[in-house]
Amino acid sequence: MDVDGVLTDNSMLIMENGDMLRTMSARDGFAIRQCVTNGIAIGIITGGYSIGVNIRMKNLGSKYIYSSIKNKASALQEILDFNEFQLDEILFIGDDVPDIPVLQKVGLSACPVDSIQEVLSMVDYVSPFQGGRGAVRDILEKLLKVKDLWTLDHELISG
Repeated sequence: MDVDGVLTDNSMLIMENGDMLRTMSARDGFAIRQCVTNGIAIGIITGGYSIGVNIRMKNLGSKYIYSSIKNKASALQEILDFNEFQLDEILFIGDDVPDIPVLQKVGLSACPVDSIQEVLSMVDYVSPFQGGRGAVRDILEKLLKVKDLWTLDHELISG
């Protein structure tokens, strides 16, 4: 998935020293962790770079962290080349122009409701939630429910 506009609400708090701070939904994080717990690989492909985002995703169990990426389709191809994934097995969540080449290739494409019109009109699923405000939770929870992997047993998830 993308980060800005998907895992975040597209806002950045720019500090005097130039650091850019973002907020992420804890509920999105819960769904990411539940995917990882159930053997679903999670990754980000983002044009931005943030040590905090990288640490957060690593702590959630994200296996693939691609930051400062100019060509997201190339990053996706690298993931495919070094793993046994097929394009039709990939779900990608994006929201803006740089995500379109990936959204066009994957087996399942999704976006938050506040994505740009070009993305909204081309994806397989539009979450009714905004980026950074539960869209990732909505999409991943639906994926897990379809696979009969969604559980309300806290011990299995936090274990």
